[in-house]
Amino acid sequence: MIGKKGSVLDIFIIIALIASISVTLLVATRITGDVNDKLKDVLTEKGMDTAMINATLDKVTSVTTTSFDFIFVFLYVGLLLAMIISALLINVHPAFAIVFFIIFILSVVVAIPISNFYEALIGNAEMATAATNFPMQNLIMSKLPIISFVVGIVAMIATFAKSRFTGDQNL
Repeated sequence: MIGKKGSVLDIFIIIALIASISVTLLVATRITGDVNDKLKDVLTEKGMDTAMINATLDKVTSVTTTSFDFIFVFLYVGLLLAMIISALLINVHPAFAIVFFIIFILSVVVAIPISNFYEALIGNAEMATAATNFPMQNLIMSKLPIISFVVGIVAMIATFAKSRFTGDQNL
């Protein structure tokens, strides 16, 4: 895969990467909340003035979780755009459209259990509070098969329709 401009397998890489990032962010947010609560308890036990510390911890947690949601969306959109651009740059013979379509359908099938797993994860009572901090991530992950389908169609169009318009017959 080194030196290649693009690949039909990019959609699998994007699905796996986005799934792992979304779960990591969700778990990290849950752990951060637990650590903050424990830290507040320890500081209260030590008799420290916790008003300013609690406000600071709450502000940092709020800003980072909001930022994580936007970073996730930015990363996802960036990966999808990179895949579409790489699809425009590769020259593929139209005979490979059938192979591309089969792999594309497989990617949608793979996205279904990943989306279901994420839905079950955020349905867990312990993760539900952390999941409320990621509305855009939750939307993307719940609609992952549909998004994968649309992106696959766009990638097929970008890959196979361009040769008809560029006049390049030396594929």
